[in-house]
Amino acid sequence: MTFIAGMGYYDKFNMIFAADTEDLKASFNHFNNLNINGGNVYMPDTLSKLNLYISNGFTTGGGELLSYKQESPEASSIADKDKLSLYYRGPEEIILNNSGFPGNYYIEDAPVTVGDQGSKLDLNINVFTNSDKLIKITGNTTINGIIYAPNATVEVAGTMELNGAIVANQFKLTGGADILYPASGEDSILTLPDEVKVVKYQFNSAYWRD
Repeated sequence: MTFIAGMGYYDKFNMIFAADTEDLKASFNHFNNLNINGGNVYMPDTLSKLNLYISNGFTTGGGELLSYKQESPEASSIADKDKLSLYYRGPEEIILNNSGFPGNYYIEDAPVTVGDQGSKLDLNINVFTNSDKLIKITGNTTINGIIYAPNATVEVAGTMELNGAIVANQFKLTGGADILYPASGEDSILTLPDEVKVVKYQFNSAYWRD
């Protein structure tokens, strides 16, 4: 098990095997490359929000983001999506295809693929970007959240069920889609976080290492 107890910068962090675990106890962590293709990331439920800053590359093909109670670590559960804010400014496409990593994803200027052609996925995510790069939704994917991309084209190439909303410059449908927006008066009325009001994402130099 790897423990990250303080805020810091990590050039490359790979989690490949199911036995790998990463215990994050700091609210801010900056990675140049973060690859999670196995194992789990644990965070105490006393941590109100985990902020991950990714400079260059991010993949999450496996593993889960788990919340645990310090007095009972074995009673872990998948964290709520409001627990994670991930800020990505890498140039390469980011692929969101892991139902074990719910969260708010802020993409500076990269194309985005949501889903996996080979799997049925249920994703609890919000995606926010001011880029004009393509956002593609593929596979048999259920999304519980918001896709906010006012300058981009959002293309549905598979079968999508979205419980939330899409804001896009253009919307292309080459597959099938059901979009269910919460009715007025329901508890799950959608709201945008304050970060979306920023026209271009600016990152504090204390967390970004240039």
